[in-house]
Amino acid sequence: MTLFGCKEKQKFLLATLTNGVLEINEGYIKEKTPLFYAYNDNGKTIKFFIVRVNGKVRSYFDVCNSCKIKNLGYRTYEAGIECRACSITIPYEELETGIGSCYPFHLKGEEKDGKYTISKEEILRLKEYL
Repeated sequence: MTLFGCKEKQKFLLATLTNGVLEINEGYIKEKTPLFYAYNDNGKTIKFFIVRVNGKVRSYFDVCNSCKIKNLGYRTYEAGIECRACSITIPYEELETGIGSCYPFHLKGEEKDGKYTISKEEILRLKEYL
């Protein structure tokens, strides 16, 4: 995996797909420690993060509805994530059930056999919207 980023921005792992699927060993996904990924599709970068909360792994696009035009995404803090554009904070426990303009869009993934997988189709689902 390759990291890219700069001093002030979130660092992203380069999402590499095999047979159209991103597959991550669940052992790499720590409790309340998001892993940020970037996937490049023909010059369009799609950013997302994966996080384990209360033992469940979930994934989200790194963009919120209200601030998507600024395309700044989220940063992490001890108890959750914070929108870089409007500074709204969201506790990790509220990510799955939260509804609101600054909550991240869900990115469907699956836990199976010690792996967390996300399909290319799911990653591209919001491509035109982002």
